[in-house]
Amino acid sequence: MKIDPVYLKSGEICKLPRIAEGREGIIYRAKPGVLFKIYHNYTDHVYVYTPPVYDEEGVNIASYKTKGKIIYQPNLLRYMNAEGMRLSREEALYKAIERQKFIHLTFLPQNIIYVDGRIKGCVLREYAHAVKIYKMESLPLSIRLKILQDLLLKVRELVEHNIYHVDLAQRPTKEYPNTNVLLQFPLIPQIVDLDGHSTIYTEYFSDSALKETEKNVALLFMELLTRMNLEEYLNQMDVSELSPLFLEKTMIEEIFLTSKKQIFPEMIEDFLHQKLTLEQMDWYLQKLSKKKNYGRVR
Repeated sequence: MKIDPVYLKSGEICKLPRIAEGREGIIYRAKPGVLFKIYHNYTDHVYVYTPPVYDEEGVNIASYKTKGKIIYQPNLLRYMNAEGMRLSREEALYKAIERQKFIHLTFLPQNIIYVDGRIKGCVLREYAHAVKIYKMESLPLSIRLKILQDLLLKVRELVEHNIYHVDLAQRPTKEYPNTNVLLQFPLIPQIVDLDGHSTIYTEYFSDSALKETEKNVALLFMELLTRMNLEEYLNQMDVSELSPLFLEKTMIEEIFLTSKKQIFPEMIEDFLHQKLTLEQMDWYLQKLSKKKNYGRVR
């Protein structure tokens, strides 16, 4: 696959409409349907230890001195080669772009951007008039199930080609208002952020990466089905004075009732035990689509 990088001058970036900013970079609109993601610059200092120097009052007045600057790049795209070594951002992006020929349901990074001769970002697909996935919480269950089935299909295609998105359950916050799944008209889920730390690319199947993906997808699915912030709920549970069995039964019942009994207690139990695989999620979604009576809390 031939890749013709985009070469820009720093002054050209400032002229583009700025539409979003995240942990990794700033998103600009290059033209309708095309986004430029320009990565942040990060700098840090090396501190050199100096022996203590005390003044007349016994206060240490010695200071740490800087010794140059180090440029580092956190949140890099995680692309592991056949030997399990992590590739540089530049090489990783090239290889990620080449994977697009195998992926038909999701857009990966489309091109590489160089600014003033240095690798600085990538070209992404824009999903016009899309909304964050958590907006679907207010939709009827039947529609939510259809959206989740479509999303699961896309996740499974990525996994089949050793692409593991591990941050699909990113819930919008005041500090970081973005999500990694968007809903595009007419309610089509689109996976984004496939160029940074949220995605792991490997040459071969990775059981650990798959488990990380499944855990994250399960959280997203359960939150959208129950309309609960389950991550916050689980973190707030007081486990100090409750037996594990009683605690689990309490959580299953509370989640089941909060969901208005629209999901299976068995699904909640599997989620709490981190046993929800992609196959099990697909099975539960199909079962929920066919069944109207959801049983009782055990």
